[in-house]
Amino acid sequence: IIDKDLNIHFNNKKLKYIKKGNLEEHFSSTNTDIIRNNLRKDISSNTSILSESYNNKQFFIEITLSYFKNDFYTLFLKDVTQYHRKSIISKCCFSISEAIYNSNDLDTLYKEIHLAVTEITNTDNFYISIVDWNVNKIEFPYYIDKHDSMPKTRSFKNGLTEHVINTGNSLLLNNKSYNNFIKEHSIKIKGKKPYNWLGVPLKLNNNKTIGMIGVKSYNKNNNLTEEDL
Repeated sequence: IIDKDLNIHFNNKKLKYIKKGNLEEHFSSTNTDIIRNNLRKDISSNTSILSESYNNKQFFIEITLSYFKNDFYTLFLKDVTQYHRKSIISKCCFSISEAIYNSNDLDTLYKEIHLAVTEITNTDNFYISIVDWNVNKIEFPYYIDKHDSMPKTRSFKNGLTEHVINTGNSLLLNNKSYNNFIKEHSIKIKGKKPYNWLGVPLKLNNNKTIGMIGVKSYNKNNNLTEEDL
């Protein structure tokens, strides 16, 4: 139960994130503005889904707001993260399927794939690599990065992209595991070190790896997780 100034007067003790105090202590300014704008005496019920981050993890919270009495409002909160992510992933897969059939060229297809994946996780730094097994070379037809320029077509070397392509296995590295993995596998790195690195192999129906999708994060606030993998 909250008042018009977003002060919390009662809360469910089992509530994981919201404690006593003011909603502004628990929600982003964008979300508190949304809630504040919906505080009206004539409101019978208003439902919104808000995105919040706690401990570098993103949550989706369904909020239902109703007028109670005497300038007090009831605020019902429900964690819908799993359902919402599944819905977004289904939408992403559908968008990529549409792009495969509707794109007139590969450049357009790569851009559409990037835009679709952006709906699931942060993809400010995103690239697609394609391998030519006949000459053991890798090209980077799509490469968006805030710090590094697009790599030229190259022969195989001991890089993270080559590791994923050679093994055919996805790889997620955070700030700590990144250094250990690089050292353990003698990986050669060129460019700015990321905070997170995620590589997922692109495979044909016969399980042959033909390339890789890579996502990098240079900011600890944009943490890549197992769910993103």
